[in-house]
Amino acid sequence: MASGRDEIEDGMNDFIAQMLGGIVAYALAWWQSSATTSMTWGGLEALDPYTAVASLFGGFLLMMVYDRQDGGWEVGILACIVGLVGVSLTGAGDFGGMLVNSDWDMTNMLAVFGGMIASGVGAYMAIMFGEQLLNEEE
Repeated sequence: MASGRDEIEDGMNDFIAQMLGGIVAYALAWWQSSATTSMTWGGLEALDPYTAVASLFGGFLLMMVYDRQDGGWEVGILACIVGLVGVSLTGAGDFGGMLVNSDWDMTNMLAVFGGMIASGVGAYMAIMFGEQLLNEEE
């Protein structure tokens, strides 16, 4: 269902795990960027190296959950990236508004792709961690 590889019962669990992982990764990045209580960004200058570390940690947690659930990681990474560019994960209207009204200049593009790279590195670390230390056959 969520990953296209399992039945509807397992797919719903995968989907919930993916969304939860995305929200957790977004919450880590939001907390590290010192956003205000109204969930508005102070600007891209608020994203610092600590946010990159939080993104690595978020990607690591995402992949540990998805790898154990045997689900895909794509939805969680997309949710994390969408959250990093300032979109609420609660409404489709917010997502559509970001696509229609966003300012896709070089700074925003670098922020999006930088978040993707940081999350990808965290995801790779989680896969290697799972294969080396959490081997299911042993």
